[in-house]
Amino acid sequence: MKVDWGSLTTVDQVVSRGAELYGGRAAYEHDGSTLDFVQLAYDADDLSRQLRIVGVTAGLPVAVLLEKSLTFIRAIAGILRAGAIYVPVDTRNPDDRIRYILRNSGVRHILTTAAGAARLTGLIDSGVQLLQMDRPPNVCFGGTATRHEAAPLPGLGTNLAYIIYTSGSTHMPKGVAIRHDSLLNYVRETVRIYEFDTNTRLLCLKSFSYDASLTDIFCPLYAGGTAYLANEGLVLPPIIEEKIARHRITHISCTPAVFRLLADSGSLSPKVYATVKTMSVGGDAIPSRLFGKIQDKLPHIRLFNRYGPTETTVTCCTYELVNKVNDNEAIPIGRPHNNVHLRAIGQHGKPIGVNEVGELYIGGVQVMEGYWGSPELTAKVITASFGDRMRYYKTADLVTINEEGDYIFLRRLDNIVKKNGYRISLDEVEAAILRSGLADECVCVFLPEEASGSRAKIVACLKSAGATMSEHEIREQLRLLLPAHMIPDFFAPVSSIPKELSGKPARQVLKKRFLSQYGNRS
Repeated sequence: MKVDWGSLTTVDQVVSRGAELYGGRAAYEHDGSTLDFVQLAYDADDLSRQLRIVGVTAGLPVAVLLEKSLTFIRAIAGILRAGAIYVPVDTRNPDDRIRYILRNSGVRHILTTAAGAARLTGLIDSGVQLLQMDRPPNVCFGGTATRHEAAPLPGLGTNLAYIIYTSGSTHMPKGVAIRHDSLLNYVRETVRIYEFDTNTRLLCLKSFSYDASLTDIFCPLYAGGTAYLANEGLVLPPIIEEKIARHRITHISCTPAVFRLLADSGSLSPKVYATVKTMSVGGDAIPSRLFGKIQDKLPHIRLFNRYGPTETTVTCCTYELVNKVNDNEAIPIGRPHNNVHLRAIGQHGKPIGVNEVGELYIGGVQVMEGYWGSPELTAKVITASFGDRMRYYKTADLVTINEEGDYIFLRRLDNIVKKNGYRISLDEVEAAILRSGLADECVCVFLPEEASGSRAKIVACLKSAGATMSEHEIREQLRLLLPAHMIPDFFAPVSSIPKELSGKPARQVLKKRFLSQYGNRS
């Protein structure tokens, strides 16, 4: 009997729906191998049964420590099919960070490979089970299950779908817990805005540990299209363009770093990009000159700027660039998705008007459930004080509204910055430097990307009473504590740390001193 797929409640139902609607069409392709919609549903059912054999029950977090691959896709689908919570762990993270994420999330099962298991053996607590996806099921899971049509598990949209760890003001990563209904709303809205369909061919360039990868994983799946997985380490424009031409890609969803590479590459051949219909970027403030370059060379492509903290499910606002942009104008972040509500509150506690400035609050279905295991931290950023019975996330982002009613991002209010699409807490970077004994005092400052082409950078100002280490030695020490994208671009020795009257570090003074002494150092 045919199932009515009009009202999905959980993300795993997207997999079952795809098998029925799209059959043997390719859902994913990686290195010449494909995974079709029917096979993905079978694999998800099989893995979910194997997970239940080893004790995974609904609502339990299960970690995935794998390289980007079709196996990774199967792992996500199987975890969600079992009613469990997907927790991605970046294989490129330092051991200390991986250990922290595994302990903080409380996972008791980790999907990995034999090589991953060898690394994890010294990082996990007793009782945590390593399940090696590159071994036969009877070896990996200690049992077998007969393949048959599995009865769907009962699921609610309010159940958690995933926990993703992001840099935070607590000096350690925070686990952002997102519900099924939040992710489903995001997927539906993205498919609607981009007009994805069964002819969609998306090039997946992002790391699977990055929440924006959920766009690539689930949106083409929902629409019946195909996602082509590319190794994110190979993002040179000639390699990307070869894949665009070979696979006749129709959509590219970029990180800011990739978008900049493509815009500045100088090629942008209309012949190579002939099949591309849409290109989007999010995760950072993008200079208008980059959009302008693509508009000039590839006027047939629809360009989108997207915005959204991890706490509001990937992105919650989208702006399509319809008119030609000027080099010095700020590109709006647009308007909220359906079922998402924005409030910008000025300094007097009132909603702002056109061209006024206020802090952005985001409400609606895409707001996170909370920070995993941290109700106190959650309470600091989630409010329901606007009288509409809705939970709002306090972003600490300053915005304004233009005459067309579009929101424009201005700057952050705290020490969390966006660089190359990654959210980075300067407090967490400073804490790592101090914890490792690399300096007696440390203050990090952020230099945003400029219209002239100067790239965004983090500068660590270090004050040490004794002998100082070389920059190479400092970087080697920090590689043991921080992901590569969080390591400062420059290390500037200082004789003192200037302070504000409040006693806080005078970051603006340090920034001016660095620029005066070293220049922008593009």
